[in-house]
Amino acid sequence: MPTFSLKNIKLTNKQKNILITAVCVMLTVLILLLIFRKDEFKIQAGSPAETMSEFYNYIQKGDIDKAATLIDRSKIYHGRDVKLSEEEENRQATDLLYTYINGVHINSYKITGENIVGDTAIVVIKTDGIGPIHGDKYTLIRKDSVWKVVL
Repeated sequence: MPTFSLKNIKLTNKQKNILITAVCVMLTVLILLLIFRKDEFKIQAGSPAETMSEFYNYIQKGDIDKAATLIDRSKIYHGRDVKLSEEEENRQATDLLYTYINGVHINSYKITGENIVGDTAIVVIKTDGIGPIHGDKYTLIRKDSVWKVVL
């Protein structure tokens, strides 16, 4: 089986220097792009559908604290000017989620659709469970490259 090796390529010293310079220039340009245009190169941590799946899995397991980490916190600050401590913000997010899912038991769910427009997404979910399911369409917003569920 033939193999490829750089040892088989004969380059003059001048060609080697040009190649090394070209690689250095390309790496420098890439680093500068990442530094000055970093918002355009952020890697999203999962899709909206994956975020909703994780959210529902936590709720099914009864791990409300972890599910609360996936919700958007803007409702907590509605009408407030003061920034809460992280601990208080987490507690209020958990309380908000408890209110939202009170009396709900989800046996199973299936994500049936996802529509992303910019930093907003709609995820459609079909659920089988007990209690007042609050809807099968969820809005998610992207904040700092992470999708958050809007309750």
